[in-house]
Amino acid sequence: MPEKPSSSGVNWFPLIAILLLVAAFSSGATGGIFRLGGGGAETGSKSKEGTVEEITKRKESIGRSEGTVEESARKPTPTPTGEPTPTDSVKSQYDGKVRVSTGRAKETISANEYVDITTRFLEKNEKINITGWRLENSKGERFIIEGGTYVVFPGQINSRQSIILESGSKVHIITGTSPIGANFQTNLCTGYLNQYNKFQPALRNECPRPEDEKTAQNLQDECIEFLEDLPRCQAPTNINATTLLTCQNYANQEINYSKCVLNHRNDTDFFKKEWYVYLGRSAGIWKEKKETITLKDSQGKIVNTISY
Repeated sequence: MPEKPSSSGVNWFPLIAILLLVAAFSSGATGGIFRLGGGGAETGSKSKEGTVEEITKRKESIGRSEGTVEESARKPTPTPTGEPTPTDSVKSQYDGKVRVSTGRAKETISANEYVDITTRFLEKNEKINITGWRLENSKGERFIIEGGTYVVFPGQINSRQSIILESGSKVHIITGTSPIGANFQTNLCTGYLNQYNKFQPALRNECPRPEDEKTAQNLQDECIEFLEDLPRCQAPTNINATTLLTCQNYANQEINYSKCVLNHRNDTDFFKKEWYVYLGRSAGIWKEKKETITLKDSQGKIVNTISY
């Protein structure tokens, strides 16, 4: 009878391998240690930051507090502590040094309508250039102050320079057009210009008297008496034929604006602290009532405001 094979001769390896594979598949389905697709966090599983639900809720909470990207972009950027806001610098550095007054702003005719700008409390030798400054009315209309000429000559093209003021200066800002075609600084002789032009306000008649001119010192007494009768700041017209010819010639040639400027331009008191500036408007720009006039410097900062 043949012998039975010994149990030690059986090959158990295939059977063990099959059992291990079955166990592995079974563990993957039930969440055991051989779970398939490992590495992903399961719902409800814990991590160092908490469960997935907890992390998601925290992010949603942060998102609600910060808003969306678009909402964040619309939020104003806070001004750092200690830095001025734009409204802190509205006032001009000339506030308190230059002021505007109504003058005759309530006039209805542009040639007669004007406001005044004056300077005060300036330091010694301090100068202020108002060229490019502007006036504004309650409608928001803006009117630029342009340059002018220091020694004006009617009937000529006058060069335009910056208007520079010192303490105690006054500038008449007339709405209409200049009778002599220019903005100008007054001087010792500009009173002569009243004779053939109408200014509002009228120019000061501060011209040297004809008989006091140095060129008159050698004239005969009869001529001196004739000159004493002439109105101040007026060129003679309709001279009586009985007047000595030398007196007539002297008066016609020497008593006028151009000669006055020539003879006195270098005098220390020749230039006056007064300007006439024209806006060139055909109609009034200031209201008769409930008007606010604002003066701003060349940077658009408020220098002075007046209401009536």
